[in-house]
Amino acid sequence: MIAITLLLISWDVLLAADSRKGNTISEIVGNASRRWWIMAYGWGVVGGHLFVPAVWDEPRWLAFGALAVAGAAALALGFLRVPFHRWAALLLGGLHGWLLWGQ
Repeated sequence: MIAITLLLISWDVLLAADSRKGNTISEIVGNASRRWWIMAYGWGVVGGHLFVPAVWDEPRWLAFGALAVAGAAALALGFLRVPFHRWAALLLGGLHGWLLWGQ
């Protein structure tokens, strides 16, 4: 799994280095999710399953503080210009992945 992840990251970086637009993995997925919002929901389910623990071992202020910093960074970098329905699908998928398929 680590090898596949490194291969995909290397491939994406290599494609980002050339002059063609729209050929990286992130651009392809982003363009497809404009048409099919269910992709954002699916990524949210997988993210909620993998990254939100069923039992919180760390203090709540640390977890919510990290989310607040990530949200502020996304706002500052312009990532929140994505249409609302895609953010809602991603967040709802994350909630479902955590509550219904948690680890």
